[in-house]
Amino acid sequence: MTAPATRAFRLLSRAPYGWIISLPEQDRPRELLQVAPGGILSLASDEG
Repeated sequence: MTAPATRAFRLLSRAPYGWIISLPEQDRPRELLQVAPGGILSLASDEG
């Protein structure tokens, strides 16, 4: 896992209820999705 993705994962691991982490191995770039009742709030990629 790259450094940006590691930092994002640490943030997500401490996030409140409502966050869902998605790391699809078959997709590039792997993405971290923040999902809430209102839908996807943000999208962070480890390639950008």
